[in-house]
Amino acid sequence: MKLSDEVYEIYAPLNDYPRLEVVFVHGVPEDESDPKAYLTMWSKRNKETDCWLNTWLTSETEDLRLGRVLTVSYDCGVEKKADNGNMDSFQVAENLTQSLIKWARVGQQSCPVILVGHGLGGLVIKELCCEASRNVEAQNHHAVECRNFLKNLKGIFYYSTPHLGWSQSFSSEVQTGDMMECLQILIKYASRVNFQFEQLRRIYRWKTRGVGESNRTKKILSRVNFQFEQLRKIFRWSTRGVGESNPTKNFLSRDSDSAMKKLIVEEASARAGCLDGFSVVADTDHFTICRPESTVSDSFLHLVTFIEDLLREV
Repeated sequence: MKLSDEVYEIYAPLNDYPRLEVVFVHGVPEDESDPKAYLTMWSKRNKETDCWLNTWLTSETEDLRLGRVLTVSYDCGVEKKADNGNMDSFQVAENLTQSLIKWARVGQQSCPVILVGHGLGGLVIKELCCEASRNVEAQNHHAVECRNFLKNLKGIFYYSTPHLGWSQSFSSEVQTGDMMECLQILIKYASRVNFQFEQLRRIYRWKTRGVGESNRTKKILSRVNFQFEQLRKIFRWSTRGVGESNPTKNFLSRDSDSAMKKLIVEEASARAGCLDGFSVVADTDHFTICRPESTVSDSFLHLVTFIEDLLREV
């Protein structure tokens, strides 16, 4: 059921009191002209018209059968056009704050909220949480709803989210959409070193401080990651995820030379935001990672286990 231009309710219990709410945020679709990416990105493997959210997921446990499942649609156009690719992460988050939290009332029913993001969708989730926090601090007309949302949010599950950016190149002939700025990898070498150093910093509890400058892309990723991390610590959100194992054709480039297959989101970038567990799923590329073949597929089971673990802790 369409609740707004951005939010769709895929499944809801018969009564008005769901046991939990699970919201799915898609990434950049393989076909950027797909008007139903909010559904097709969550389809079963090789069955693009068969969404697993309202079949397999809601049949898995009693909690999920009594839960509410929603998906989100937003402007993630790869190419900047008159009607696409014109919204940056701030604008997308502002829209979702109103449509998802205010109108769809996610997080307002005193039940646990779990967010699931694929690729870019994981970064949208981070920006949404930051925007909700900004609304609370500003004490505007969404403040109460945003406070409830942040309080009831219990965890985020990531499907190949590029927390440190991704390695895909864009065609020089294309003016990229505003959201694409979130995805440019900082530096491949730096991503690996930063990830490894962060593990050591946590173990030995080193303190770090400094000053510097950065380009716009790095500022976007750095800002979102930093602000989200502060919120995660305050609200004690759990973060877990999975990453792709197989290369994917560069669907963003028109140049045949750069259309060779490679990992879109490398392990270090996908793992960086998953502080409570991460696994690479065999035989999956960037798009099939969130399109399980069956209810025993690892990409499906990791999500279900994450949800079950969170509900046991509530």
